[in-house]
Amino acid sequence: TQPAEFETALITYGPWKQVAPDQLLVGKSGKHVRVQIDTGGLPFKVVAETIDEDVKAKGKPVRLAIVLQQPVKQATVTATITPAK
Repeated sequence: TQPAEFETALITYGPWKQVAPDQLLVGKSGKHVRVQIDTGGLPFKVVAETIDEDVKAKGKPVRLAIVLQQPVKQATVTATITPAK
């Protein structure tokens, strides 16, 4: 009933970069995916955080948080992931 902070996240082991205000490029060695972020016009930011846990994979996973910049009562965040060329 009250507006609250909201975020959702993606987890990756690969390198990433923000290539546009609403797009991320994730991957390496010519194998990338494009992540198109749609918040319905609500302002957001992407915050990266390394997850410091013991894992069997090389490197540590990174949590890419999609953080809405204002409290909301209702929101839809869509991350569309497609192969990048």
